[in-house]
Amino acid sequence: MKSLSKNAVWLISGCLVVLSIVLLLTFFLVKDLKQNSKRILNINCENLTIYKGEVREDYFDINYEGSSISLTVNKEGIIDIDQDRIVGIKGGEVDVLITATLDDMIVKDNFHVTVIDDYQYNIIPVAGCTFDDCLYVNEEVCYFELQTFNKTGDTLDNLNFSYYATNNAYIKYELGTFILIANTNSEIFINYEDIDYLITFKVVVNNI
Repeated sequence: MKSLSKNAVWLISGCLVVLSIVLLLTFFLVKDLKQNSKRILNINCENLTIYKGEVREDYFDINYEGSSISLTVNKEGIIDIDQDRIVGIKGGEVDVLITATLDDMIVKDNFHVTVIDDYQYNIIPVAGCTFDDCLYVNEEVCYFELQTFNKTGDTLDNLNFSYYATNNAYIKYELGTFILIANTNSEIFINYEDIDYLITFKVVVNNI
């Protein structure tokens, strides 16, 4: 009788130990499942305005730092971007798509970056000249066009401007094209009164 009672005690003790282990494993399993069910990957970005040459770090927030980050832009050459910083390269606007991946979770967000630069211009030789910092005149009459861009790289149209050339050079603007007659080296000034922007460049006359 005593032996049976002792065996019963051992049996009951063993069952209690097994039951404790099962309950403990169940507790941690349920806890882990709850944590995983509540685990949500979030990423947040905001539109940015930066200047040419400016470096902006920490431009997005993410709740799991071990996530893999990928970036795509809809225009090249306006910004230099990786997951650590954005650098303004030239005036313009660009849309950025950022994708974060962690295990089987993928989230995306997009934002707009505006890079502010100074006003810019572009000389387009049409006939009788070439341009490389200076306007090189190769014929008696030179024709060229002028493009002007605002601080975000958009073309400016319908602005009032005045112009003149030094050293008795003759310059005229007709139907979107400048006509220049220069016999000696000179300089051209084009002034946009509306935006207070002065363009000036040298004219080099080659042997004609």
